[in-house]
Order: sequence, then structure tokens, then C-alpha cells
Amino acid sequence: MSDATNKIKIEDDKQLEHSRRNLLIASLVLLALNVANAKLEKVNGLIFEMTFETPERLKLLMAVGVVFLLLRYFNHAYKYHDETYRKWTSKFLHDDLMSHYCEHSDQISGLIYDLAPDGVDYSFIDTKEEGTSVSHSFKRKLVFNSTIVYSTFKNGNPYPDIEANISVLWLKSKHDYFRLIRCMFRHWFEEVIHSPSMLYLYSPYLIGAAALVTGL
Repeated sequence: MSDATNKIKIEDDKQLEHSRRNLLIASLVLLALNVANAKLEKVNGLIFEMTFETPERLKLLMAVGVVFLLLRYFNHAYKYHDETYRKWTSKFLHDDLMSHYCEHSDQISGLIYDLAPDGVDYSFIDTKEEGTSVSHSFKRKLVFNSTIVYSTFKNGNPYPDIEANISVLWLKSKHDYFRLIRCMFRHWFEEVIHSPSMLYLYSPYLIGAAALVTGL
């Protein structure tokens, strides 16, 4: 899906828009109270007026509300985060640093193959065995403790997945380990920065976090 299509899809999501608006309103009000040191003593409603003798408690209540709205917003936005995640991890795994196949020599190289556990067999490339393939996916945990997942298929039948923790590379080569981390962050950063919908998606988190932090 292109960025333009993705942007239209996000902005047409009414549930996300409603959740985003509520979060932004609550966050901006709390941010104004914290930064400007304002005291909110009266709230004008549609029918009646309420007076707060302890406006600090209102700020605490609003902080709890912002946390709740952040969670609710994340619930609605998760599918877009997941779509972004699939995009940048695919580019990351297909980067020449991670995986490279030379058609002339039938040689494979890259950090994916350096990390491959003993149970992963790439001999089918040399023997040109038909119906056999190994695919790779990325499972995010803590950034420095993520794993590469190796999925083997033979004649259409899947074999049990085998995982390799990227931290294993630290023991083999610290230089290659840091190259992998830089490559991972580069593809994540490029996906976030180059996608026009990312500012729309992430700005409520930034404003909400700023509102909570200034109240500490």
C-alpha cells in the first residue's frame, strides 16, 4: 500500500479520528495547566457551573484521563503501527547487509545467514532442490533482544520455525552487531520520516507524553 493510500485510510478512520481528537484536547488542556501554572477554578457547562476548591485534584484527574485516552488511542492506531512495522522490517531484512544472493555464483551472504542456527539448512540453494525454501521474518522484543525467525518449507509443508536472537552476533562480532542495529534503526527512521501519515499518527503520543511529563 502506498503512503498516499495509507494516509487516506488513516484519515478516513472515524474511530481513530474521534479518539485522536479527545486525546489532543485533554493533553493540551493539561499541558496548559502545567506549563502556564494556571488555576482552573470554574468550569462552564451547558446548563450549570461548577466551582473547584482544589484545582490540583482536577489536574490529577485529567492526567489519569490522558493516560486512559493514550491507551484507547493506541488501541485504534495499532493496526497502522503494525502496517508500518511490516514495511520497515521487510526492507530491513532485504537490505544487502542482511541478505544478499549472487546469481552468478549462487552464493548467499549477509548477517541473516551468519546468525542462522544449526537447524537451518540452506543446502537446497547449491543442490537446486525444488520445492524447498527458507523465509525470514523479524520478531521485535526489546530492541537489542529481537530475533530473526527462520521458516522452512519443503514441498509446501511448513517445518517448525527456528529463532536466532540478534544478541548472539555480539559474541561473534561486535562490529557486525552494531552494523545490524544501525541498519535496523535506519529503516525504521526512514519509514517514519518519509511517510506523510506518520506525523498525524504519532503527534498525539508526543503531546500526551509532554502533558504528563510537565506535570511531574
